[in-house]
Amino acid sequence: MQNPSLYAINSADPNAVSYYNNPTLNVRLNDKMKAPTVDEIQANYAYSFNFGEYGDGYVKVTAVSKKWNNLMDVSVGNNGTVTDQFGKVYYVKQWDNSSDAKREYKGLELETQLNRNQWSYVGSVTWSSLKGNYEGEGTNTPGRGETIHNFDVQNGTYMYDYNWTAPYGYLSGHVPIRIRFTGSRLFTNTFGKTSVGLVYRFDSGSHYSNARSITKNRLNPGLSGQWGTSGTQYMDQERGAGVYNAAAYLDLAITHDFPLFKVMGKDVTAFGKLNIANVFNHQQLITFNTGWNGATGTYPTAVNSPWVKRSASATYTGFGNPSGNVNYGAPRTITASAGFRF
Repeated sequence: MQNPSLYAINSADPNAVSYYNNPTLNVRLNDKMKAPTVDEIQANYAYSFNFGEYGDGYVKVTAVSKKWNNLMDVSVGNNGTVTDQFGKVYYVKQWDNSSDAKREYKGLELETQLNRNQWSYVGSVTWSSLKGNYEGEGTNTPGRGETIHNFDVQNGTYMYDYNWTAPYGYLSGHVPIRIRFTGSRLFTNTFGKTSVGLVYRFDSGSHYSNARSITKNRLNPGLSGQWGTSGTQYMDQERGAGVYNAAAYLDLAITHDFPLFKVMGKDVTAFGKLNIANVFNHQQLITFNTGWNGATGTYPTAVNSPWVKRSASATYTGFGNPSGNVNYGAPRTITASAGFRF
């Protein structure tokens, strides 16, 4: 009996296997595979200033460039086949460094601080780009590859352009602009010190992919059943082309320190802190449904069939509309804490 976590039957053909993953049989590793590396170049410039009664502070600019190399990926369809004890034939899944796997990051950060009287202002703006065709491992997906070459070449025969199913573009985690600005003031009184601060947060909209399902017969009916019954096609062979809405919040924090006594020359203080996130309870629609109807038509023109947004139904609110509170930004939250410092 096969392990169900490694073995799946093609629902359209009970005698065909649509998925098989057995490390002892059809999964192989190139013994010369190299560990992934990242080439990083970073440059920064900082300038400190003192304008007398107008305050003092600094300005800092940092540029970062990262490029991943030797990314590990698995390919299927053109690495030969193996046969199990029951006579079933499976395509070999080969893990190796992929020259077609790309992941690149570029960022520019402007950071500044101004101190004037009892006020302190700190701000930063980051412009960045995260692009590629390789997401890599996630929190719940260890050892994950993209399978960029998934039967695009089968037994030496070209089957389809892999850029339809694994294109280059903006990756998850790409946020073009981030802004953080803090203004705070320290008040001294007979009961200790009180700090009041406002924090402005802005994140431009994250990106999503315009993608739809496409069946094996529409992509290429000659594909092996082990490719599966359907896959994902990206519009215009581009990843991350859609953009969600931006999000902005204003937070308030109040902290008071109460001096108590000294221990071995060190001050012991008690503190109380109140933090109000999204102080104005700004309601924001950040994400929304992005579903498209599946590809239509027949091979080989199905990949170019019209793209139609999914309309509303009894279980779906339609493209561009929210489906629940998960699509909205965080509401106002109030937290209080207290403790001792020494």
